Amino acid sequence: MALGLLQERGLKQGELAQVQLVKILGYLYARKKTGCLALTRGRASKEIFFFNGMPVYATSTTPAEHLLEVMVQFRKLSSEDAQQLRILQKEKTLSAEAALASLETFTAAEIYCFQLESLTQMVMSACGWNKGQYQFQEGDHFLAKVPMFDLNPLELIYQSVQKYHALNLAQELQQAQERKVRLKHGWEQALALPAVFYQHSDILDLFEQEISIGESIPSLHQELGDIADALLFLYLLLVTGLLEFTDQEKPAAPAPAPEPETHAPPPAPVKTAYISTRRIREQVAPPAPRPKKAAAETRRQAADAANLERQTAEVRARLERLENDLHQSAGPFEALGIDERARTLDIQKAYGVLKNRCRLEPLPAEAQAPLLEKQKALEKKLNEWVQVLTDPEARMAFEQKQFLEEKRKAWNLPLTQKLAQRELRRGQWYLEANRPEFARRRFEQALELDPEQPLYYAYVGWAYYRSPVRDLEKAQSYLRQALQINPKLDQAHYFLGIICKREGDETRAEQHFHQAVEANPNHAQAKRELDLIGSHQKQQEGLLGRLFGKSNAGK
Repeated sequence: MALGLLQERGLKQGELAQVQLVKILGYLYARKKTGCLALTRGRASKEIFFFNGMPVYATSTTPAEHLLEVMVQFRKLSSEDAQQLRILQKEKTLSAEAALASLETFTAAEIYCFQLESLTQMVMSACGWNKGQYQFQEGDHFLAKVPMFDLNPLELIYQSVQKYHALNLAQELQQAQERKVRLKHGWEQALALPAVFYQHSDILDLFEQEISIGESIPSLHQELGDIADALLFLYLLLVTGLLEFTDQEKPAAPAPAPEPETHAPPPAPVKTAYISTRRIREQVAPPAPRPKKAAAETRRQAADAANLERQTAEVRARLERLENDLHQSAGPFEALGIDERARTLDIQKAYGVLKNRCRLEPLPAEAQAPLLEKQKALEKKLNEWVQVLTDPEARMAFEQKQFLEEKRKAWNLPLTQKLAQRELRRGQWYLEANRPEFARRRFEQALELDPEQPLYYAYVGWAYYRSPVRDLEKAQSYLRQALQINPKLDQAHYFLGIICKREGDETRAEQHFHQAVEANPNHAQAKRELDLIGSHQKQQEGLLGRLFGKSNAGK
């Protein structure tokens, strides 16, 4: 991705044609930079000031983005009033804010909100610049000279990409689809997600473990219901550093060196051939006998033959050991060395390890022929197992058959409880694979085996809520049953919190998240949701609260 350009060179100065402003905003936020970013395009120029990675103020030479003109756009001022205020500014050398305050018509909260809108327009319009220059000067010397506002870089980037760069996202993400990423923690305490993603913040669990960019897109698409939103959400996480790369970007392949020019050798000089009886006798004379092979050459060939025989025996033994391991294993999970909750990436890694044991190198091609049939049989078995484990429908059929056999053998309570726990793990895999309808069946079977376990009720309820045909009443009913058995079950409170948040009841959601953390102080997802709610509430207070809350209170 072009994100690597900033990471490699840092941010000093350059062309906006090479690095878009949205990437610069994300870079400064990710690295918590403080300083001033100067932008120029022709006669237009802007300055954006940052504190700890957050844009806090901006200036622009474009009159339409100034405070009074923005208020005219929103019909809070007439053009005549705006002209009179500009005259007042010049006469008394006042700022636009001070001139507005002198009218005693607008509250401080209203002026603040329109200032915020003015600054937002300044930054967002610059995000559409595809030419011009940028220069960043790091330092905090400006802090005493400019006011500081609450501008949300995630919201700015989201709105700007949606407006100017949405068509390029698929191509940009495709270039990095093989790269691995993981969620970077700590950001939740500073900032709220854009509103469109705020209610779906639990999908960040997808990135708790390492996952490739390409592998995450189908899950995001299924959760958000729109591929454009899925790509935009993923891009937002990447550009702001909320997702960190866990691998090294592959360097571009070097250009092949030009082949040296070859020139045909000059023709040999023509010589006159003279016939002589001596030359004829030399041509018809029998060839001299070949010398016998040297002893050293014979020893070398014997050593090569012995080495080839040893390598062939090693490769054959390796294939036989793998064949024996696969035959003795209880199933694909044991053979691959993974458990029921292993993600697709882990399955592919385990598959790669076993496939590596099938290789026929370093044998030459002629020595591989007798072993090819065994190698193909082993690879076919491995491919079948990987297909079963990664395809939810094939896996469901396989696991259901396996469950019935295991249930028949579970003749006492400990074995039944152990099988129920296994069903729980199996169901959790289907949830992570975004197949909640399959997950619900596994959770219900766990509940049938062990109806006294409240966690199974909680997961059945969550699967009902996550199913394509959502059943809110059943979901809440199962979750309440779980809390009746164990009022301090943190996972049930977390699920109820997510449901309340998505249904628009943020107050109850916050209560459930608090109860989840009280029951389990190490519940990372519930803590994250509390941080996000706090950031969201702070943001609302900074916008609507300051505009309507204080003004209404004054009235």
